[in-house]
Amino acid sequence: MRFLIVMDPPARINPRSDTTFVIMEEAQARGHELLHCEPAQLALEGTRAVATVRPARVERAAGAPVELGQPRTVALADCDAVLMRKDPPYDLDYHLATLLLERARGQSFLMNDPRGLREANEKLYALEFAAFLPPTVVTRQPARLRAFLAELGGELIVKPVEGHGGRGVFHLRAG
Repeated sequence: MRFLIVMDPPARINPRSDTTFVIMEEAQARGHELLHCEPAQLALEGTRAVATVRPARVERAAGAPVELGQPRTVALADCDAVLMRKDPPYDLDYHLATLLLERARGQSFLMNDPRGLREANEKLYALEFAAFLPPTVVTRQPARLRAFLAELGGELIVKPVEGHGGRGVFHLRAG
């Protein structure tokens, strides 16, 4: 099978903790072809979704965990699966990438469905399962966070809605 992985530059990958690396490693071990592109390399030619891709090879022991080959243009329809694996933030570039990926619907398997990425924020979607959540407040208002800190007895975890990889997570205590 041919997999296109739409992701951040491979230099950002940490093979010890990055799930995208593990997915690529396992696909490669099973003999699948790996292609890489960044969201900005997605495009339309007429109504056909295409990408400027580079063949990818992963190796855990290598200096650079992902080696990329020479660029070429492929139609997304010529890929068996397209995996949208770009880290947040969900910004305008990310949004536009999901709209371009929509053009491959029905032509390739779209993992991390573009509609789902737009409609179900990975942090806020957890609120659909409120019975399993600790007390939660989503706000941009510092005064509300201070009040919530007091409601919880002086200890609180703050996590940005658009963060990833543990960045911006704080354990706050009163005082």
